[in-house]
Amino acid sequence: MFLSSYLMTTLRCRAYVRVLSNCDVSRLQRALDALADWADLWQLSISFSKCSLLDIGKSTVPLDGVHIRNNVLNVTRTNVDMGITITVTDDLKPRAHINKNVTKAHQHANAILLAFCLVTLIC
Repeated sequence: MFLSSYLMTTLRCRAYVRVLSNCDVSRLQRALDALADWADLWQLSISFSKCSLLDIGKSTVPLDGVHIRNNVLNVTRTNVDMGITITVTDDLKPRAHINKNVTKAHQHANAILLAFCLVTLIC
């Protein structure tokens, strides 16, 4: 039996904050600072390229300055979380996720069909 000499750990963390004022932005920033301190305490690294803010709603409060350890977080309207594509639209329907998966299913079905057609031609 082979035992790995190191342990790979993936930690997914989400923070949900309703932002209606600058006080809420400060509360979000304090939560992110506490998360960074916790990661330091447990010697965990944060993948800043995978961190972002998903803006749902029509808030007038800017989120441009929110950061983790001086790495400013991008504000996005689309995010993929655990394989689910979340796209913020006015109706919040899962249209983008469904279209992406239907397209992928068609591609797989066409590849299988092509394989059967080639086997039929060869045999």
